[in-house]
Amino acid sequence: MLAQVTELIEMKDYAAALELIDAQLSQSQRLNGNEIGQYHSMRGFIYFSLEDYPNAIAAYQEVVAQEEELPVGLELTTLYTLAQLSFVGEQFQDALHYMEIWVAKTTNPSPAPYIFMGQVYYQMKDYPSAIGQIEQGIQVAQERGTPLKEDWWVLLNFLYFEEENWDRVLAILEILVRDFPK
Repeated sequence: MLAQVTELIEMKDYAAALELIDAQLSQSQRLNGNEIGQYHSMRGFIYFSLEDYPNAIAAYQEVVAQEEELPVGLELTTLYTLAQLSFVGEQFQDALHYMEIWVAKTTNPSPAPYIFMGQVYYQMKDYPSAIGQIEQGIQVAQERGTPLKEDWWVLLNFLYFEEENWDRVLAILEILVRDFPK
C-alpha cells in the first residue's frame, strides 16, 4: 500500500493518496509504529505540498509520536521538518524544541541547526541567545573547514549592534570587509 500511495503522490493525485492513507490508518491495529509513521509522513508531505502547514505539522507530529518504532533517519528528518514548519508558522518555541531534540539525537551536527536556532531567537528578540547560537554555528563551520556565509556575519553584526557591543561590531565589520568585499 505504501507503494500505491507513493505513486499517487508522484502523480500529484493528493486526494486519492489521502483517501488511501486514511483507509490504511483506519486499520492501524494491523500496522506497526513504523508503518503508521510512514503513512503520517506521507500525509505531512501532501499537506506541505498543498501549503496547508497546520495539517502538515499535525501529521508530522504523529510521525514522531511513534518514537522507538521509527527508523532513526525518518525521526530525524521529521524533527527537522517540524522545526522549519513551526518557524514558518511563527511558533518559535516549538521550532526551538524540535531543533533541540534534533541536535541532541544527531552526531556531529553541521552549522545549519545552530544558525537556524540563532534566527529563531532573533525573531523572538532574544539577542543574547541568538548570538550564542550563531557563534556556535560559526565555530562548528570553522572546525570543519566549511565556508562561512556572509549572512551569518551580517546577522551576528546586527545582534552585537543591538547589544551595543562596539568591539564585536568593529571586529565583524573587519571580517565582512576582508572576506566579503562587495
